[in-house]
Amino acid sequence: MVISVILISYNTAKMSIDALNALFASQGDFKLEVFVVDNASKDDSVAVIKKAFPQITLIENKVNVGFGRANNQVLDLVTGEYILLLNTD
Repeated sequence: MVISVILISYNTAKMSIDALNALFASQGDFKLEVFVVDNASKDDSVAVIKKAFPQITLIENKVNVGFGRANNQVLDLVTGEYILLLNTD
């Protein structure tokens, strides 16, 4: 079974890394398809996430489109049987 995970990042580099580490550490036998949408962070979120998790799909928004819209922009891309909207906190 594939679970599609969507994580929205906005100036939360450390929390995003912690959330992704926890997610992958607890995936068990499930196959994860992970999308991170960065909402135009001004910190080093994009670089840190790219380096730590090259296996994910990272979408870099040029402007902060908000939490709901950022999640919605990924829905046409997911292939999983289930979708998990994951917050960094």
